[in-house]
Amino acid sequence: MNKVVYIHLLDCSGSIEEILYIDHLLSNAIEVEFWDISSLYPRPTTKEIAINAEIIVTIKSKDAFREKIKSQDKKNTIFINLFTYTWDTLWIDRLLKTNKCQTGWLDRLGLPADPQPSAVRKIYQFLSKPKLDSLLKALAHRLSRFLKKIGYIPEPTVVFAAGLFSINHYKKISKVVEINHFDYENYLLTSDDGKSTVEGTYAVFLDEYNPYHPDFDLLKMKKVEPIAYYHGLNKFFNRVEKLYNTKIVIALHPTSNYKTDVYEGREMQKSNSNKLVRECKFVLVHGSTSLSFAVLHSKPIIFLINDQFEDIYKHTKLRLIQRLAKMLKGSIYNVDRIQDDEEIVLRGVNMQAYEYFKFQYLTSPKSENKLTKHLFLDYLKKH
Repeated sequence: MNKVVYIHLLDCSGSIEEILYIDHLLSNAIEVEFWDISSLYPRPTTKEIAINAEIIVTIKSKDAFREKIKSQDKKNTIFINLFTYTWDTLWIDRLLKTNKCQTGWLDRLGLPADPQPSAVRKIYQFLSKPKLDSLLKALAHRLSRFLKKIGYIPEPTVVFAAGLFSINHYKKISKVVEINHFDYENYLLTSDDGKSTVEGTYAVFLDEYNPYHPDFDLLKMKKVEPIAYYHGLNKFFNRVEKLYNTKIVIALHPTSNYKTDVYEGREMQKSNSNKLVRECKFVLVHGSTSLSFAVLHSKPIIFLINDQFEDIYKHTKLRLIQRLAKMLKGSIYNVDRIQDDEEIVLRGVNMQAYEYFKFQYLTSPKSENKLTKHLFLDYLKKH
């Protein structure tokens, strides 16, 4: 294959050009196009496209999308969707199938997938739907999954999967190419230059921008109340700093844009989580994918929740955090319920648990210590 077409329905930002290996592909004579169909799915967003403008193809109608597919060399092109399969996007997958396109999927979870809900939870979710449109969307999603199951919508031709969890899931239904999660590759590529990121000893909190994260607005999800959220965190941080005689540095979320000093004067750094974690004593986190750096650098982890999480994220984010804490043998605390410093205990690293997590979600024995851009290109050159 000599061409890759990425299809996306949201505005893109950040390091998307890096995680799609665009420059590497172009420099190796692979044509790349980025089909922007965001105008077909208008929604509020603060993001801007941060990608080489020369490869962007803006598509403003379904008819234009259909004609664009027909004009492609199907034998030498792979089409990769950069969005999750839903009822709203079913027509895209259907068009790719009817036009006999080769399709790919980049599966890089980085964290455990939520297990199938119990019967009790399913009933709870059904009864708690606040609006009819929410219920209809849930039913449409179930129908879309059924259509894929019966073959109306095909599975991808090839799945580029990071970690044994994804590899084992897809190997029975698609061709699988073993790759790495981008945090693992960041870990591989960041060299030790001998320069300290922060003066003195410190711990790191992996910020998630919880009260303001734009994805919550896109998904119409309830967010935590910021004053109570940051008050609880800072109160807990004060206890930890006193107990372990170390300061806490904040590794800011990439989307963060704080207007006030929410962390009460603590040092904050953005786009430097890997190096911050590498040099720290231990890590504090909710359920950020960046906890992979703590695993890779063998750092103890303290997982944090609060009363708001136990209320509004009872069946979502809270479940993930509890599962991660159990899997990685880390401490977990509700920051709103700590009464005494001595309640906080930092557990040591369980290397067996960390190694299991690493190979389940970040890399595999076959792709370990290799770069995904080379594995990806190698597949294209051979097919």
